[in-house]
Amino acid sequence: MKIVGMIRCKNEARWIERCLASILPLCDQIVVLDDHSDDDTLARCQAMPKTYAFESPFEGLDEARDKNLLLSIAEEKYRAAWIIAIDGDEVLAPGSLDPLQMALHSPFSCLSLRVRYLWDREDQLRTDGVYGDFHRESVFRPNGAAFPQHCTHPGQRVAARSPSRTTSITITVAARDCRAS
Repeated sequence: MKIVGMIRCKNEARWIERCLASILPLCDQIVVLDDHSDDDTLARCQAMPKTYAFESPFEGLDEARDKNLLLSIAEEKYRAAWIIAIDGDEVLAPGSLDPLQMALHSPFSCLSLRVRYLWDREDQLRTDGVYGDFHRESVFRPNGAAFPQHCTHPGQRVAARSPSRTTSITITVAARDCRAS
């Protein structure tokens, strides 16, 4: 069973190595599309094992186009049985690897990950509003999946062949420079 990580990122040098390291134990390969970063995100990705990282061949922001390119590489080049699609500032929470590996051997076609947002620092969770219980379909069998035209998160996809049977695992979003206003 081939598992491929898929990340679209820009200017994530602060987090990208932790992000990649958190999914490397699960993945046979990770594919990263760098969207013209101004920092050394691309070089950091290229230095990681089992990681194929490249600069976007496109100009302008179009997440669906970019993620569909990643999806086609994961399916066609690497023959992914499962895809783990996360952002460049997300890491799997400690203790998530074993439950996630077990879930990948289940009959589910999609895993909904609980995203826990960190606020100001890594020991402080944001729990107000949508942040308290946010889930996203981030691990899925390709099954002809495609990202809709105006997608904003890795889990926004359309499964073309079969409805999703979903279960949940927890991941943590690494602390962004979020500040309460």
